[in-house]
Amino acid sequence: MASGDPWVGFTVRQTPSGLSVQVREIVDGSPAESSGLRKGDELVSLNGESIGSLRAFRAALTRLVRVGSVLQVQYLRPDPAGGPAVAHSTEIRVGDKLMLSARSSATSARGLSGRRGSSGSVSSSMSMSMSASASTATLPKPKP
Repeated sequence: MASGDPWVGFTVRQTPSGLSVQVREIVDGSPAESSGLRKGDELVSLNGESIGSLRAFRAALTRLVRVGSVLQVQYLRPDPAGGPAVAHSTEIRVGDKLMLSARSSATSARGLSGRRGSSGSVSSSMSMSMSASASTATLPKPKP
């Protein structure tokens, strides 16, 4: 795998219940956006590792995220009509933030604006290569 500054482009926060981690922000043009993740999605696991707290999320990122790696993400998306949350899975190919910065600088040098997002609390704000395949199924919320 390549070395560099890993980037997938989303931030998370602990939910008020303290039982899960929720996507707080998705960076425009990021691998996370391309994968279909949305603000408000609750992360269930990364590569099969349960994510129930910010501590677990940080630990999983430390072990799993490398430029060029593929993250298998399982998450719950709330039903806007108030029904049960729907379970989804997707893959995110981790990109290189340094490559994104170089591309943004080159774009700016040509007089064009680069797409950038802001970071938040816990950031997995990490780049460009995206392999997205998603599936959905209705499942009950996981127990802590």
